[in-house]
Amino acid sequence: MVLGSIACVALAILVWVNITFALLTRAGRELSAATSLPSVADALTTIVLLLAVQALWAGAWWRRHGGRARRVVARRIAALCAPGGRSNG
Repeated sequence: MVLGSIACVALAILVWVNITFALLTRAGRELSAATSLPSVADALTTIVLLLAVQALWAGAWWRRHGGRARRVVARRIAALCAPGGRSNG
Protein backbone atom coordinates (compact mmCIF):
# COMPACT_ATOMS: atom_id res chain seq x y z
CA MET A 1 0.00 0.00 0.00
CA VAL A 2 2.84 2.39 0.80
CA LEU A 3 4.53 1.79 -2.55
CA GLY A 4 1.24 2.39 -4.36
CA SER A 5 0.73 5.64 -2.48
CA ILE A 6 4.26 6.77 -3.25
CA ALA A 7 3.79 5.94 -6.93
CA CYS A 8 0.48 7.83 -7.09
CA VAL A 9 1.89 10.89 -5.36
CA ALA A 10 5.02 10.87 -7.54
CA LEU A 11 2.96 10.63 -10.72
CA ALA A 12 0.60 13.37 -9.57
CA ILE A 13 3.51 15.65 -8.73
CA LEU A 14 5.21 15.00 -12.05
CA VAL A 15 2.07 15.63 -14.07
CA TRP A 16 0.60 18.45 -11.98
CA VAL A 17 3.84 20.39 -11.58
CA ASN A 18 4.72 20.11 -15.27
CA ILE A 19 1.28 21.22 -16.44
CA THR A 20 1.03 24.04 -13.90
CA PHE A 21 4.53 25.31 -14.66
CA ALA A 22 3.95 25.18 -18.41
CA LEU A 23 0.63 27.03 -18.16
CA LEU A 24 1.99 29.67 -15.79
CA THR A 25 5.04 30.21 -17.98
CA ARG A 26 2.90 30.59 -21.09
CA ALA A 27 0.48 32.93 -19.32
CA GLY A 28 3.37 35.02 -18.00
CA ARG A 29 4.91 35.31 -21.46
CA GLU A 30 1.53 36.20 -22.94
CA LEU A 31 0.96 38.81 -20.24
CA SER A 32 4.38 40.41 -20.73
CA ALA A 33 3.93 40.61 -24.51
CA ALA A 34 0.21 41.36 -24.49
CA THR A 35 -0.95 43.68 -27.25
CA SER A 36 -4.68 43.50 -26.68
CA LEU A 37 -7.18 43.46 -23.85
CA PRO A 38 -8.40 39.91 -24.62
CA SER A 39 -4.85 38.51 -24.40
CA VAL A 40 -4.29 40.28 -21.07
CA ALA A 41 -7.62 38.97 -19.78
CA ASP A 42 -6.76 35.45 -20.96
CA ALA A 43 -3.36 35.47 -19.26
CA LEU A 44 -4.72 36.92 -16.00
CA THR A 45 -7.61 34.46 -15.98
CA THR A 46 -5.22 31.54 -16.44
CA ILE A 47 -2.95 32.74 -13.64
CA VAL A 48 -5.82 33.44 -11.22
CA LEU A 49 -7.50 30.09 -11.87
CA LEU A 50 -4.28 28.11 -11.50
CA LEU A 51 -3.43 29.87 -8.25
CA ALA A 52 -6.99 29.35 -6.97
CA VAL A 53 -6.82 25.61 -7.68
CA GLN A 54 -3.46 25.40 -5.91
CA ALA A 55 -4.83 27.32 -2.91
CA LEU A 56 -7.90 25.08 -2.70
CA TRP A 57 -5.73 21.96 -2.88
CA ALA A 58 -3.34 23.27 -0.22
CA GLY A 59 -6.23 24.14 2.08
CA ALA A 60 -7.82 20.72 1.66
CA TRP A 61 -4.49 18.98 2.20
CA TRP A 62 -3.79 20.99 5.33
CA ARG A 63 -7.26 20.27 6.74
CA ARG A 64 -6.69 16.56 6.22
CA HIS A 65 -2.97 16.23 7.09
CA GLY A 66 -2.04 19.40 8.98
CA GLY A 67 -2.19 17.87 12.45
CA ARG A 68 0.01 14.96 11.43
CA ALA A 69 2.44 17.27 9.63
CA ARG A 70 2.74 19.48 12.73
CA ARG A 71 3.44 16.45 14.93
CA VAL A 72 6.13 15.13 12.57
CA VAL A 73 7.85 18.51 12.36
CA ALA A 74 7.66 19.00 16.14
CA ARG A 75 9.23 15.57 16.73
CA ARG A 76 12.02 16.28 14.24
CA ILE A 77 12.77 19.65 15.84
CA ALA A 78 12.72 18.12 19.32
CA ALA A 79 15.12 15.37 18.18
CA LEU A 80 17.49 17.91 16.66
CA CYS A 81 17.43 20.15 19.74
CA ALA A 82 17.78 17.31 22.27
CA PRO A 83 21.17 16.68 23.90
CA GLY A 84 23.12 14.52 21.48
CA GLY A 85 20.88 15.62 18.61
CA ARG A 86 22.23 16.50 15.21
CA SER A 87 22.18 20.26 15.70
CA ASN A 88 25.26 22.30 14.91
CA GLY A 89 24.76 24.81 17.68
